[in-house]
Amino acid sequence: MKRALLAAAACSATLWAHTGEPIAPHDLWSAWSFDPGVVIPLLLSAWLFSRSPGIERWRAACFWAGWLSLVFALVFYIR
Repeated sequence: MKRALLAAAACSATLWAHTGEPIAPHDLWSAWSFDPGVVIPLLLSAWLFSRSPGIERWRAACFWAGWLSLVFALVFYIR
C-alpha cells in the first residue's frame, strides 16, 4: 500500500512539470505548425489507407480515430 501511494505521489509531481498555459479551444486553429516531417507522413498514410480496398467499417473507424489522435497530438501542440 505504501508503494502504491509513493508511486502515485511521484507520478503526480511529474504531471505538473510542464511550463506555460494550456491552449484555449478558440486558439486551436492558430496554434498548429506545418512541420513537413510530420504532416507529409500523416497525409501519405491517410491517402494510402483510403485507397485500400475491402476494409471493414470497424477497422476503418479504428484507423481514422487513431489517425485523428495523432494529428491532434503531433500537429496541434503548444509552441
